Amino acid sequence: MGLWEVDLKTGATIYVLAVNQNDAIYKAYKKVIEKTKVIPSNEGFEKWKKKIESIKMHYFRELDESRFNLH
Repeated sequence: MGLWEVDLKTGATIYVLAVNQNDAIYKAYKKVIEKTKVIPSNEGFEKWKKKIESIKMHYFRELDESRFNLH
C-alpha cells in the first residue's frame, strides 16, 4: 500500500492510498465523483484520465496480511 499523489492539469492534487498506479487513478476519480456529485461513467473516466498531469508515489509499505483478521 502506498501514498500516491495525482496531479491534474487544472492544478488540483489528490492524495490516495493505493496498491498500484492504476488503483490510485481509480481511487482519485472516485474521490472526484464523491465531491462533485457527478454520475460516474466510462466515458467520463476516460476524459478525466486525460486531465492527469503526473502521478507520484511518496511512500510504500508492504503489508503483512497474516497480521489482519479478515472475515
